Formats: sequence, structure tokens, C-alpha cells
Amino acid sequence: MLRRRSTVKPPVREGWQLSVEGIVDNLAFSQKQVWAYFAIPAACCDLLTQGQRQGFQADVMAALALYEDTDYHLRGVPRRFDPAKWRDYQLRGPQPPPDQSRYGWEDYINEQASYLSSQRYYQYALYLGICLGTRWQRSIQAGWQNFSRQVGLEGLVVSDHEVAKWRAKADQIAATFQRSALQASPATTGELTWLIKRSFDPELAAMQTTDSRVEGDELLAIPQYAVDNPTFGKSLVISPGGQEVHVSILSLTRAPPDDIPDGWLRPLHPYVDISVRFRLLSQHVAAKLLQGRIDAANDTLSNANETGAHVPDQLLVQAGRTQQLSSAINDGQGQLLQCAPRLIVTAATDKQLRTRVAQLQAFYMQRFGQKWEQYLRQLPLFLESLPGEHQRVPFGTRTQDAAALGASEFFASSSVGDRTGPYIGHTIPSHGGAAADDPIASPVFWDPLALAAERDSTLVAFLGRPGGGKTNAAWLQLYQAVLRGASALYVTCKEETGGLAGLVGLQGRRNRISLSDTDNPIRLDPYKIASDPDEASDLAFEVSLLLLPEHPDMNQHAALQSACHQEAQQDTKASMFGMIERLRANSSQAVRNMGELLLAAKRHRLGKLAFSTQSEPMLLPEGMLTVVEATNLEPPAAGTPLNEQTRNERISVALVHLLGYWAKRVASLSPHQPKVIAFDEAHILTHAAIGRQLISRLSRMGRTHNTVLFLISQNAGDLLDQSVTNNMAAAFAFRSTAFDEVTAVLQLLDLADTVENRAVIRSFPKGAGCGVMLDPDRRPVPIKIDLVLAGLEEAFNTDPRPELANTVPVSVV
Repeated sequence: MLRRRSTVKPPVREGWQLSVEGIVDNLAFSQKQVWAYFAIPAACCDLLTQGQRQGFQADVMAALALYEDTDYHLRGVPRRFDPAKWRDYQLRGPQPPPDQSRYGWEDYINEQASYLSSQRYYQYALYLGICLGTRWQRSIQAGWQNFSRQVGLEGLVVSDHEVAKWRAKADQIAATFQRSALQASPATTGELTWLIKRSFDPELAAMQTTDSRVEGDELLAIPQYAVDNPTFGKSLVISPGGQEVHVSILSLTRAPPDDIPDGWLRPLHPYVDISVRFRLLSQHVAAKLLQGRIDAANDTLSNANETGAHVPDQLLVQAGRTQQLSSAINDGQGQLLQCAPRLIVTAATDKQLRTRVAQLQAFYMQRFGQKWEQYLRQLPLFLESLPGEHQRVPFGTRTQDAAALGASEFFASSSVGDRTGPYIGHTIPSHGGAAADDPIASPVFWDPLALAAERDSTLVAFLGRPGGGKTNAAWLQLYQAVLRGASALYVTCKEETGGLAGLVGLQGRRNRISLSDTDNPIRLDPYKIASDPDEASDLAFEVSLLLLPEHPDMNQHAALQSACHQEAQQDTKASMFGMIERLRANSSQAVRNMGELLLAAKRHRLGKLAFSTQSEPMLLPEGMLTVVEATNLEPPAAGTPLNEQTRNERISVALVHLLGYWAKRVASLSPHQPKVIAFDEAHILTHAAIGRQLISRLSRMGRTHNTVLFLISQNAGDLLDQSVTNNMAAAFAFRSTAFDEVTAVLQLLDLADTVENRAVIRSFPKGAGCGVMLDPDRRPVPIKIDLVLAGLEEAFNTDPRPELANTVPVSVV
């Protein structure tokens, strides 16, 4: 494809024009170079130790080290969240929920979008550009220009042949990044053009979509604004739409030392952008440069020893670090880079800009001993921050350890969750920045139903003390799932779900089953729950062992197994009562006594639920919320031996086990129907080994049967078994105060047990819904659950209320 280059110049008063001639997908073609840009998933470093941060960033820099002597461009931009685009995706996405108007999903999303429009939320966008190479050699370029003039193709922009040539190289780099810790994905044409537009209009909120190719007149028309650079001024004045935006680019006065604390290049505010140009030096060049530094330091030390002069401690420390870095580079374990970091500060007025710049300068000087200064060459710095533009201000002699850039925490927390699901809350901004009157808070979107389609594990844990917010977080996600047409099963030991019945979208779609209601019990006979005779035999045997006060001897064990198996052959007539009658008819008195003990359990007010004579169990209705209230269960304390458990405790454990198998039967229903199964007070399920095995089975089958499993518990220690942690896809941890409990929370979240992390878990305010979310990408981020709708807070209130205690259960159909 051949195109003419337009002769139209953008209305910029400094007499320049964009050097970028074309953007095709993630490729930016300038007059002399070709750049490939990649979107980097953000990560929060607030809860990581310095060693973990440096290890994480070292993995990232190792991916970049594959391309030494290459120019890089790191661009960080706080982007205003666009509720309208998110709303359209929720209602008209690739897989819209069925019957959304009937279930109330559309009304709910409209309410959320209206609320989000009133908030000032940002999503921090991070992009990494890598220079692929030079477009033309000078002789070839001159010859091609002469040819293009002869055939009438003045200023050819980008041909399809040239795009294909550079696309192959960019795809190779993309594959390398995806296999590394960087996890970068190719940026889009819309993102790159938006980055250019936003540079001229910092208040531009929407991420506008474009075609896969932008060039010629369309590209040159992007900067529609005038740019003034006052004489000897330290700022730019951009005029978008008749208004003025004042911009100042700051740069470090000197290269940051290797031991600079982490956080020196961190996004602080919506009015601060980041632009970092850097180049990884080859091992040979880096080693030679460091050796020169080492020789100079040795000469200084030698002269000091000869003259008896005092040697500054800082010089000794710096010399030692330089020697360590040199050894690491020689061993292939480190990199050295030339780095030119810039902070781009914007404001509505010159006075406001000066105030913000002064605050940032004071903050960095106080915390790191580094000062960011306003360059006089504002326009060149501004231009080199644009995608695809060449380096205009030279690096000079600034070099530093790549780990210093890696430990700079240029990663933000806006990527937690999935960015496409329903809104559940927002990140909690860090308060360590300068002028923390307007920190960046990002919306958190999360769709647990997507786990079944994207992840091998589908287990989500909710932890915290009563009143911390774990139940609200779980109920919010259950409510959102049911509104979208999912089937939900919620098993709880408390009567606190009465408020759910009146919620919009749940009216007539909520079943409440109380195990204490003998007139309408759920059928939990193992022979009715199991899907085949062999599974029924095994389940009946497991339940029998849970009901017996002691483990049977070898003969009793064999007789019990035989009775369970023989009864399973009776097809639809099989039942636990029939199996007991077989034991009572046995010739051995010990076996008959075992049958009598099981028969006594059948007469118990709760035990009779496991002995049903009806033919079929009730399965979960599609698109309904089914609440099972097992209020009379009395599970034993963790670690209580079987022979010390009371009859009520043994029956409680057996019933919970049966409820788990019933949930497994529910999960195995049609894979086309999304399902959520939630267990409150999960310790009653994790108490026994067979319960933990059941959790593992439910989680593993979630992917193939479109089912997500929620476990809600006050004690993180209940979920520390490997059968749970190995299958955990995400977790929400709220306020905890006890020492051992905080330790268990940190262990479950895979966070270091440090004073700072313990303080975070303990300091969450009660009743505020604040906690830590660990998403499927293992990113731990402090967030606040936001219910949005006024009626949800009242409906989710779990405080004891007399008016709910007498709620009439909904009949089970």
C-alpha cells in the first residue's frame, strides 16, 4: 500500500512537526526509527519486602537484557477511568449475560456506571517501547526519495512490505516478553495515538479506539493545539480547546546511586506522568566503565593512605558497591544502564504548577536526597516523551545499576482484578507521597465467574474477624453472579440472610432451606447424592466412619464395606437405612452393635437428614440463590480426636461432609450454566481430611463444570492445608488482630512476615470493608469494598435483628 505524506504542519509555534509518520498496531514508525510498544501489567509493591521487590524487578530486567545496546522508553500515565465504555462492555460484551433485563443486571450496571461517573478514579497505564532499528540507510533512503519524486509519491509514509518486515521482529520480542516475568502484551494503535493526544491534552479521559493503522493527515492532525515555550522558561503552555494547560518536565540533578531507596520513581498523583529513556549497556562496555570507576577509587584510597588524609565513609561504601556490581556483571548476573528519568507535571494555572513542582522537589529531596529540577530545554524533553520520538536530550555520563530502576516501584496497583468484571471497590492509595491531597485511587473490577474459563483453580477465600467485611465481599460477588444468571448455593451456620430476599433481582429467586426444619428437610442420603453405585458405596462408608464413636477393627471395617457395597446394588431402592439393616442382620455381635450405633444416629434430629427413603435429592434450580442454613450444627474444635467427640459433633461433621458432596453433585450439572458454591464458616469443612479432599475436588472440577467455590472463614489457619492453598485462585483478607491469626493471613497471602505487613493487616478499620486482595496473578493490593447501592448495606448487615429471626422459610420446590 502506497500513500502520500501530507504537507500539512501541525499548529505548533516552535516550528516542529511530529517525527512519527505512521502507527500500525503496536509499531510506531518515525522518520528514522521503528519502535514497538508493549503494555505492562501493573503490580503493587506496597506489601512486598525490599528483597522481594528487587527479585521481581530483577526478573523483569533479565527479560530486557536480551536486547542490549537498545533504546527503551518507559511511559507511565494515570488515565481517567471511562465508565461509559465499561458499561457498554458489561452489557454488550463478547458474552453478555442471558436474560439480563429479566434478572436486573442491566439496571444494576447502570447504577454502578452512574456512581463511577461521580468518582475521580484513575487506572495507571504503563507502556514500554523498544527500538527495533533504523528504517533506512542514508544512501538507500536518498535513492528511494528520488524514485518517489519521479513517480509522484512525495514523502512515502509506510508500506505494507515494511510493516511486515518489522512485524516479524516485534512478534519475536513479544513472545520473549510473554515467557518472562515481564508479561508484556503488544499495545494497540488506539493506545499509542491516545498517548500522543493526551500529551497535548492531559485532561483527555477516554481511551479512544482507532483502526489498526494511523498515518498521513490523520496522524499529523493529532496535535491540534498550540505549544508555547517561553524564553528561558521552565514550563510549556498548551492550549487545548481554548483553555490552557501548564506543563513542566523535571529531571534528576544527578544519576540515582545504586543504593537509592525504592520508590524514587513512583506514580504519586493524577497530574504526574513518568517518561524514562534508558539503554542497557553490553557486558563489555559496562565492565570497562566500572573498572575505570574502581581504578579511580583505588587511586584515591592509595593517595589517602600515603598522605594520611581521611577517607570519607561514603567513598568506601560506594567503592564496595561498585566492586560488587562489577563482579555481578562479569558473572552475567547484573546489568548497567544509561538512564534519563523524567517527571511530567501538569496544572491548570502557572501558580498551581509552581506549587506542585515545589512539593515534588521537597518530597524527593527530603526522602531520597535527590532533587528533580526543571530543565530550560522544556520542548525537547516534551517531544522525547512522545511514542516513537527520538532521544533529544543526551544521556551524558549517567549510568546506574539496572536493579535501581527495577526497585523504583514504577509499577502501580491499578491492574488488580481483571479490569472487565463488575465493580467491587477501589484501591487504597498509599499515603507516603508528597502532597497526598489527591493520590491515585483505581477502581477494582472482578469477575469470579471468569475463573472457570481462564484458570485451573476456581477457589476464592474470604478471611477476617467478624465485622471486617469478608461476608459483605462474598455476598456482593454472589449477588452479582446471580444477577447475571448464575446458580448459587450458600451454606451457612447462621440465620442472617433474610435481608437478601428483598434485593432487586432476587425477588422470587431465593430459596431458603433450614436443616432444623424437619417438615421440609433436604435429602442428604449418600445413596441419593452420589451419581453412581461405586461413588455411593464409598460415600456411605465415609459417612458411617464419621458417625461412629470409634474406628472399627479390621473385621468390622470389612463388614461395613461389604454392607455399603451390597446396598449400592439396589439401584433406586438403596439407602443408608437399608445398609444399617444389613449390619444388624450380620452374624457378628460386634458388627450388629455397629449397626445399632448408626441406627441411633438416624433417630437424632439432625442425623435423620442422612437417612432418606425418598428417591431423588433436590438439585440446585438454575438462576437461583439457594441458602442452606445449618444453624444447629456443632462442629468439634480442630484437632479433637474422634473418641472425644460428642454425638452432636460427629453428626455435624458427617452432615457437612454430605453437604459438600451435594455441592459436588450440583457442580457437576450442565457446564453451560455458571455456578457459585459458597461455604461460610469453612472450618466445619476443613476440619477433617475428607473435607479438605472434597474442597480440592470441587476446585479442580470447577474449570470443566463452570463452577466457582467460595470459602469464608474467620481463621486463616483453617485454609493453610496444601489441599486448599494449591487450589486457591484468589483471596480477600480483611482485619485481623490476634498474633497467630495475622501470621496465618500473611502465610496464606504469600507475604513476608514483617512489621510493616503485620501493621497493614491489623490497622484496617472495623466495619470499613478494607482488606487485601490477592488476585489470580498473585498481586496483593489493599482495597476497599464498595457496595455502591444503598440497599445492599442494609441487606448485607449480619448483626442480629429480631425481625429476621422469624422469617418464614421459602418453600423448596
